[in-house]
Amino acid sequence: MTGKPQPFLIGHSMGGMTAAVVASRKPDLIKRVVLADPPLSV
Repeated sequence: MTGKPQPFLIGHSMGGMTAAVVASRKPDLIKRVVLADPPLSV
């Protein structure tokens, strides 16, 4: 925790990929991640 408010990160389509990458690289900065229809395979 940095002492600053942690945002929810929401990404749709290709923005979902970007949101996932940002959250994986800086997990301490993001409170929650919502991915809507990302181009990811699981």
